[in-house]
Amino acid sequence: SLLPPSDDTLPSLLVSGGVDGRIHMWLSNPTEEPCGTAAKPNSKMPLHTLLAHDGRVNAIVYSPATKLIYTAGNDGFLCAFRASLRDGLELVSKRNIQKELQGKLSRITVVSILRECENVCHLVLGSAEGQLCFVTTKINEGSVDIRIDGDCVTVADDSMIYSITSEIDTVSY
Repeated sequence: SLLPPSDDTLPSLLVSGGVDGRIHMWLSNPTEEPCGTAAKPNSKMPLHTLLAHDGRVNAIVYSPATKLIYTAGNDGFLCAFRASLRDGLELVSKRNIQKELQGKLSRITVVSILRECENVCHLVLGSAEGQLCFVTTKINEGSVDIRIDGDCVTVADDSMIYSITSEIDTVSY
């Protein structure tokens, strides 16, 4: 997930996750053109590494509205992190979505932003068994609340959901 700079003088950050449960924050190369070459890490060593999950990190997404990075792993947790050049990655909220849904959601394979507004981010989680689960995160006086929005919906029996796009604007012709 690529985090845009907060202003034109700061570099972008790149966050990656691995099979060991760790997430890594990298400084990305600036590009000269808005749609020029792709941003990529400018070092062989990450700026910061943090153990985020017990097992594989399956998904990472950045929310510009909340300025948080969300990760999901094989351990069933959805985590929220703040990132800064000075402080690295800071865990601000963690919730075991699988456990709280009492087995109604299998392994989380993907996280996507459905909709966002100031201090609120609506996420959709996809699972290894074709389920979608909707979650809302909200920043309240510096803390981050993660709320499950109802039951999960099975959209494809025993068919893993690998990717989800955000809400698409419709166009009439």
